[in-house]
Amino acid sequence: MQSDSYIALRLDAHAELFDKLSKLRAFLGMLHTYGLEHFFTLDEARKAEYLGTCLAWADEAFNALTVWDGANS
Repeated sequence: MQSDSYIALRLDAHAELFDKLSKLRAFLGMLHTYGLEHFFTLDEARKAEYLGTCLAWADEAFNALTVWDGANS
């Protein structure tokens, strides 16, 4: 049987994974709705900010997943 602290850690990781993937999905959906034409009209700094945000959320989701599946222990 797994300890309560391990179960709590996994539940927190699952919540974090869901949060980051939901944000990433919504953000990419917004970009898709406005179209790539809109994205390409943005200045370089804003494009980098959008892509950096997506990458950060994807990295955080991946990190949460490794906690969830136990790969980080």
